Amino acid sequence: MRQLHGAAGIEQPPQSGHAVPAYPTQVHLHPVQKGAVAVLSALGALIKPARGDLVAVVGETFGDTAVRNMAGRMRASATGRQILADRPRVTDAAVGHCWDLPPHTFGGAYASFMGQRGFHADDRPVVRLVEDEELAYVITRAREVHDFWHVLFDCHTNVFGELALKALEFVQAQSKFLPPAVFQCDKPAPTAANRRERRKASLKAAVAGRGKRRNASGPSNQPSDV
Repeated sequence: MRQLHGAAGIEQPPQSGHAVPAYPTQVHLHPVQKGAVAVLSALGALIKPARGDLVAVVGETFGDTAVRNMAGRMRASATGRQILADRPRVTDAAVGHCWDLPPHTFGGAYASFMGQRGFHADDRPVVRLVEDEELAYVITRAREVHDFWHVLFDCHTNVFGELALKALEFVQAQSKFLPPAVFQCDKPAPTAANRRERRKASLKAAVAGRGKRRNASGPSNQPSDV
C-alpha cells in the first residue's frame, strides 16, 4: 500500500521491516502477539461482557474458520458475489434516509429501532486483526447488518434477545464452529455524555406522553409533578 507524503502527494515506499497493511485499519501482529491479545481479550470479555471492543477482538482472533465458511457461501451465490464485489457499507450516511420513511416500512422500523436506543450505524467496532482483506469485509458486513436482523425478527436488545439472534445467526451461517463474537454486535459501552443524552431523551419522551394523556382526559386541577 502506497503512502502519501503530506499535501504534496509525493508517494513514499513503505518503511522496510514493516508489513504492508492489507486494508486501512489493519494492525499486524506476530503469532505470539496475536495469541496473547486473543487470550487477554477473552478474559476481559468474560469479566466485562459490555466491553464490545474486547468481544470484537475475540471474534477476529478465534473465528477464522467460521468467517472463511461465510465467505465461501457468499462466493457460491450470485448475490453474495455481488456484495463482495461492491462492498456496500451500512453507515449513518447510507441509512440516513430511513428516518424519512413511513413507520410500516422496513426502513422506518429500522430508524425507530435505532432512534429509541440511541444507536448509530457508525458505532460498530472496526476490524483490525484479520489478515485477509476480504475476510475483514465479511466480518464488517456481518456486524453492520446485525441490527437489520433485530428489526426483521423483532428481537430485543436484552440478553435473551441477543442470544436468540445469535442462535439464528448460527443456523444461517451453517458452521459447526461459530463463536458468537464473530458477529460482535454489542455497541461500545456508552460514555457519560451518551448516558446523559439518553436520559434527556427518555425524560423528554415521558413528559410528552404525560402531556398527551392530560389533554386526552381534559383539564385537571391536580398540580403537575414534572
